[in-house]
Parts: sequence; C-alpha cells; structure tokens
Amino acid sequence: MEVNIKVTNINGEYHARLYDTDGKLFEEMACVEKCDIGYICQQLMRDYDKFGPADSDHADWTRMRQDVNYPVGKIRWPKEFPYSKTKEE
Repeated sequence: MEVNIKVTNINGEYHARLYDTDGKLFEEMACVEKCDIGYICQQLMRDYDKFGPADSDHADWTRMRQDVNYPVGKIRWPKEFPYSKTKEE
C-alpha cells in the first residue's frame, strides 16, 4: 500500500500532509525552516507505520532510516491541528 505526502507553503510555514491509500488526510505537520521538511515527513511516516490502518512498506522503511536527527526551527506537531486523528481529547 502506498501513501502520499504533499508539502505546501502556507503563511510562511511548510505544511506536510500525509494522505492514506484512499486519499483521506491521515495527519499533518508543519515547520518554519525549509531544511526541516525531511524531518517532519519522516515523523509522519513513522506515525503512519505505528498507528496507520494497514501495513505499508514505505512507512516501515522510513523507520529504519535515521538520516535526519533533530529539527532546526519550530515544528508544529499533529496534536496542534484541530482535525488530527492523534489529538488528545
């Protein structure tokens, strides 16, 4: 199963949205620095591998790759978005 990540620039932040195989939004993260896009994409795939509806080889492989260590700038995590599935209520 393949998932897609789309990165867009919204109001000076880079938003990465992970869509599952049905085209539904699974999770979103945002960062201020362009160099942190790889970090947030890796975190999205890691969450999909842990909490996603089905097995994904792409998500599994990203958990083994640790190319990106720490973010440089501010990161907005999934729980900061009102429609996130992982938001704690």
